[in-house]
Amino acid sequence: MPRKKIARRKPKNQQVNTVAALQKMEKDFLQAPARLAAQLNKEINSTKQQESKLKKSLSQVNSQLQNSEKRIRASSPANTATAKKQLRIAKLAQKTNAKEKANLQKQLNAITKELQATAIKRAKFVAVQKHINQFEKDWIKQAKALQAKAKTQPKAKAKAKKAAMDNMIEQQQEAFEQTSDHMINNEVTAEVM
Repeated sequence: MPRKKIARRKPKNQQVNTVAALQKMEKDFLQAPARLAAQLNKEINSTKQQESKLKKSLSQVNSQLQNSEKRIRASSPANTATAKKQLRIAKLAQKTNAKEKANLQKQLNAITKELQATAIKRAKFVAVQKHINQFEKDWIKQAKALQAKAKTQPKAKAKAKKAAMDNMIEQQQEAFEQTSDHMINNEVTAEVM
């Protein structure tokens, strides 16, 4: 005889813990620039490896190109059939090496541009992380100062406290926006140079 299935229900009075959810979202927000910068570091390292491989292969092609030029010079007074054949082969090798060199140079230029763009993005994320950390420190410092001020002053009406808190939050947001814009511009220009 099969068992009866019991329907499981959530209690009606179960509430979502909004404070924990907000703390988790805040933590994710604070860690996001660092994660993105770490990912860009990995990308920069892989791009540098590609760049070094391309430089190595480019130097090999350059040496092959020089060798083919030497062969052409050596076989240029070609009077016999074998000498003419060697000259033709050397010219063909030089032509393919020149094409390969141009292709490798183009790839190297593209990778160098990509590397620079990635470095600029990484610098931006690092700057954002620094600003967020500084904002956190300033916010905590001002919050402690307000708490100490509230304890020392006689109790005021609730509306006055709320207005003072709103005013302080607006001032902090304006100060943060001004400093973050200024600092991001300075750090990005410093990284580019």
